Amino acid sequence: MRYDLPAVMVLEAPPPGGCGPRGALDGDSGDRLASRVLGGDASRDRLLSGLDRVNLIDAPGVGVTTPWDAARAARSAQELAPGCHGRVVVLAGRRVLRAFRSAVPGIPDLRPGARLAWANSEWLVAPHPSGRCRWWNDPDASAAMSATLRAEVERYEAAATSWSTFGEDALEAARSLAGSAPAACFAYRVADASVRVMPEASAAGWADGEVVGRLHPDRPVLVDALVRNLARVLRWGGASKCSVLAHSARVGLLARAAARAVDLRADQQVACSRLGAGHDLAEALPGIGDVPSPAKRWMSRAGGGFQGAHIAAECLVDELCDLPVDAVSRAVVKWADLASMAVERAAYFGDAPPWLGSKQAWARLVLDGSLVGDVRSRDVKFDHFDLGAMVSGQLVCHAGIEHDLVAQVGREQIEREIFGGAR
Repeated sequence: MRYDLPAVMVLEAPPPGGCGPRGALDGDSGDRLASRVLGGDASRDRLLSGLDRVNLIDAPGVGVTTPWDAARAARSAQELAPGCHGRVVVLAGRRVLRAFRSAVPGIPDLRPGARLAWANSEWLVAPHPSGRCRWWNDPDASAAMSATLRAEVERYEAAATSWSTFGEDALEAARSLAGSAPAACFAYRVADASVRVMPEASAAGWADGEVVGRLHPDRPVLVDALVRNLARVLRWGGASKCSVLAHSARVGLLARAAARAVDLRADQQVACSRLGAGHDLAEALPGIGDVPSPAKRWMSRAGGGFQGAHIAAECLVDELCDLPVDAVSRAVVKWADLASMAVERAAYFGDAPPWLGSKQAWARLVLDGSLVGDVRSRDVKFDHFDLGAMVSGQLVCHAGIEHDLVAQVGREQIEREIFGGAR
């Protein structure tokens, strides 16, 4: 769903006198609807800015001064339907609903106020905003519908302002690259998971900003900023001193060592190293941060933007965006992520809780081997070059605690943990 875009309200036709310069609802019907939904002196401007509007039939007065043309309305609905994909669509009035029911099979005959998720869109049936529509005379129904439409306007307003600047290191780098030119700002918007370079940190700056795509010259600066920011984000929801940078580097190293131990191909070993090192890169984006897995699962089901953030972050790095990763390599990285989690429990919490499952043994290796101090001191030494080198594929082998732990556990145990004995 494109929650970064406003809802689309589909109306019947312009009033007999035509629409105002801003199109549908820019007139008396818009004033009435805005007053019901939003109130206030500037309510019509908010309504027109917060909703996309379209008339099924462009001719003024159709259905009022001239007969309603159901066949023409159905043809128009059929033309509009593809553009509704992934949008919240408000069907204003029974005639509009009937037109879409004939054009888009599967939409049931819903009452005003009903909402249906269907074909990757959300369909909402509203009463016609005309002053002749008696439905609005019911105070309870009117209040409920007004609250629903107000929520759609507020959703878009929130989405439009959901960006935040990031990376003072990136700003310094931009200054050095630009010389005497004005420094740029970098920002991320949660609503559509987009990263932009902006002339200034303002709403106007966001609107004028450039999406950082594959060929944007500032892309390397942003990647550097993301990796540096990982050193500032603390793991376990901020409840430990372990940074996401240290965790990411450890996952990359464990994945590479395990891939070698179980005799994966050289290209798979590289894929494990890169994907492991970059798997939490999105947590460096402002507004994301480290969220423990149980909370992340719940928030993702509730409409969180974690998947979009991961895609946005990975698309900034060629080696991750174009990385061919098979199911075996993904299984190794998942295993390395859980093994790293067990190491962190031992090193930063001093325990090996039962919920670690088979990874309890990894926590005990750290505790029994008195490796807590070694893990912590090693984590502090990780800098952004370590992770950047692994993500770019330059750091292909790096001896350390991770390789020692893999050697102690042994190939057979690692294969059982990763593949469950099915390999």
